[in-house]
Amino acid sequence: ALFRLLTDKIVLLSPEEAELAKLFTNVWRYIKFATTNQLYMMANDRGLDFERIRQGLAAGYPRAAAMPGPGHDLQQLHGRKASKRSATWFLDKPR
Repeated sequence: ALFRLLTDKIVLLSPEEAELAKLFTNVWRYIKFATTNQLYMMANDRGLDFERIRQGLAAGYPRAAAMPGPGHDLQQLHGRKASKRSATWFLDKPR
């Protein structure tokens, strides 16, 4: 009843199915960001503008339009665009 206050569409799943759905969604999201971050670093290593490449590949190609930009930690580390050095810091920092 509580969720009916938030939305009209309710998807009924068992608790185990709902937990896996949440985990699958999170994994898929992290895979997309990790892939984009890797592509960003490849462009950056070659001195190329990732955003220009991303916009070019998405132009007129709807399947690529959903490609996210680099993750927040990678692109905006300390309020500046990531460099190779900051990308390495991001990947090597202790977890």
